[in-house]
Amino acid sequence: MAAKARAQTPAQADPSQRAAETGPTGTELAGLENVTGELPRQAQAGLRGLPPGRVLQLQRLVGNRAVSRLTAGAVQRTAQSKAVTPDISSAAGQPGVVQRVTEHDGWQTEHEYTPEQSNALTPYGAIVAHYGANFLNLGALKKFLGTDQVTADIPGHSWAKKSGGPSNSDSREGGEVETMVKRLGDSEKSLKGKAGSYPYAGGHLIAYNILEGDSNDPANIAPQASALNAPVYFNLFEKVGMGTAAPVTIDVDVAYRHPEYKVQTRFLIRKGILNPSQEGRANVTIPARIPYRWDATVATEEGSGLGAYGSQTKGMKGLITTDEDEYNQEEVGQGKKSGYKVKVNSGATEEDGGLFTGGSAQTVSISAEQQDFPQNSPPPEPQDLNAPGPSMLPDAGKTKKPMSSQEDAIPKKQKTKHDGDEAEDVMDTSPLEPESVETPEIEMGESEDQEF
Repeated sequence: MAAKARAQTPAQADPSQRAAETGPTGTELAGLENVTGELPRQAQAGLRGLPPGRVLQLQRLVGNRAVSRLTAGAVQRTAQSKAVTPDISSAAGQPGVVQRVTEHDGWQTEHEYTPEQSNALTPYGAIVAHYGANFLNLGALKKFLGTDQVTADIPGHSWAKKSGGPSNSDSREGGEVETMVKRLGDSEKSLKGKAGSYPYAGGHLIAYNILEGDSNDPANIAPQASALNAPVYFNLFEKVGMGTAAPVTIDVDVAYRHPEYKVQTRFLIRKGILNPSQEGRANVTIPARIPYRWDATVATEEGSGLGAYGSQTKGMKGLITTDEDEYNQEEVGQGKKSGYKVKVNSGATEEDGGLFTGGSAQTVSISAEQQDFPQNSPPPEPQDLNAPGPSMLPDAGKTKKPMSSQEDAIPKKQKTKHDGDEAEDVMDTSPLEPESVETPEIEMGESEDQEF
């Protein structure tokens, strides 16, 4: 896979121009002070890079406490970084570029992240934005999803250059970001009505042992099938980049089969997350975060080989091959139910029934596909789509008796089982054509937990 050309932004050529284009003006900064007046000082610092309207939107969405937790994490990552150049990010909601140059203990790196989408709503944020906090049991929602993160970048492309020698960090920090991304993957699988096998890990596109703390950015971590994450991706790809003493460039791309998926309103009601009074509301649309494909390349910038070796693949689960026909014919999850397949495009040596990567090769390139549980057709929308929005209903807090037409539109429950969990209900997302509906905006509250 050829390395991508490094993206250029106006900010790189003229930092003052970026400040004029994306930074707050004096009037906006005064407005921002008013918006953040009730937030902790650390959170205020993290919010200054966002437009005031976005800050206000987040506060209305989930309240001051959730916004504080969100921004405090960003401030902590910035404080821990040893960066010597600032981040460069676009406006919230649009793909942007994050760049950094870092001195490590024995090697140097520079890297660049280009998210597929910046500050995208998580399942938690999308559900609260769609239905309104006043109609949700936020405690039950957080428990079901495993996280109350509101927004996070969706990874797209990560690029890095490493020089100065082999890299291997003595410590490991920032595990909370990996855990958050893992839970985003597992919850997406559950919200799509899937359960059982294929747990996810928070998979770094470019390894922690190369970038250290700089790697712990949601723009560089995606849900990755656990068995693909370790040992396969680590042994075949990351170890080569870590172990080589030669200067190398590393390129990783992830791709998504569909940009979004829908979750049924009735599913959230049955889970005790959504007030039954919202039964007629349109289904919620959530940005997809589980990539179906990974493409990764590490290459030397000198005439010599990489030197370092990736470990032998013998005994690893799933299909790992250099044969394109074999790779194309294999269905993800087929056979050993590993949830992934890998093709080594270049830089592999076959030995003793397995594959090694690196060594005298100047480039190691791999492609992998993993189970992403695509939702080929959206689930059916509720029938009662012409009902007024909940903010207009005088009896919004009361439970309405379901109409027979609604019952006919509700798929039957099926019993499934999560890894190590008791069996629970999930929704059958049978293919039906959805109807278009506009949802009125709702003023968001700050309720944490309530019973329906």
